[in-house]
Amino acid sequence: GELGAEKADATVKWANLKAPERAIEKLVRIYDGRVSKLLDICRQSIVFETVVDISKCLAALVDDDEVQIVSLKSRLRPDYDAISQTLGYRDVNLNLRINN
Repeated sequence: GELGAEKADATVKWANLKAPERAIEKLVRIYDGRVSKLLDICRQSIVFETVVDISKCLAALVDDDEVQIVSLKSRLRPDYDAISQTLGYRDVNLNLRINN
C-alpha cells in the first residue's frame, strides 16, 4: 500500500473486535479493573515482507498528525531472544490513538 511518499509491500489482515467476554477477563486478570488500560479492542495486522517496509510504515505513522503512538513493543530488537521466547516469531506491536 501507499505510505506517505514511499511505498511499502504490505498485506492487511483484518480482525474482529475483541469479544466482550475476553475484554472483561483481561480487565479482571491483568488490569485490576482499570478500563483505561484496555487498549486492544479494535485490532488489525499489517504483514510486511521486509524490515525496510516496516520502517517506512512507522515513519508514516510518526509523521501523521492524526495518529498518536500510545505504545510500541518490538520483537525485532537484536537483544530479543526470539528462539526461546516465541519459537523464532518476531513482530512489532503498536497501540495507536487516531484523532479525528
